[in-house]
Amino acid sequence: MKKLIFPLLLVFFAIGQAQTDKNSDLANNKSERHHLRLQDAKRTPAERANLQTKRMALHLDLTESQQKSVNALLLKQNEQRDLSFSAVKKDKEAGKQPTDAERYQQQVNRLDSQIAFQNEMKSILNEKQYAQWKTQREKSGKRLMMRKHHKGQHD
Repeated sequence: MKKLIFPLLLVFFAIGQAQTDKNSDLANNKSERHHLRLQDAKRTPAERANLQTKRMALHLDLTESQQKSVNALLLKQNEQRDLSFSAVKKDKEAGKQPTDAERYQQQVNRLDSQIAFQNEMKSILNEKQYAQWKTQREKSGKRLMMRKHHKGQHD
């Protein structure tokens, strides 16, 4: 019996250590992503649009004219997003809570702008590029949903 206890304890400690290492790796990745988000938030809308355009140019093989059109569209979107965030931040600092009707209208406005953005992208990109862009957006949306789901389970 004593000969069996020592190997079992060794296995339990090894498993515990492996899980701790895995959790610390996840924490490091989360803090790194958080740091990158904070850096991104400090950038101007033009800088963010430029970086987004360059990433898209790499992934979708955009032409020069497509890059210019996409950059203008992303700049407009980033500026609108900054205005929206600053308005929400001011309201939050003032202690004002949006009503259900205001929240509904915000959601409607956000979805309308997403539809308009998607239609603009469809007019700029060719069919193959649009399909790739759409697939990538769906993948990132699923990742975001999974992150939110897992975050909700661990809180």
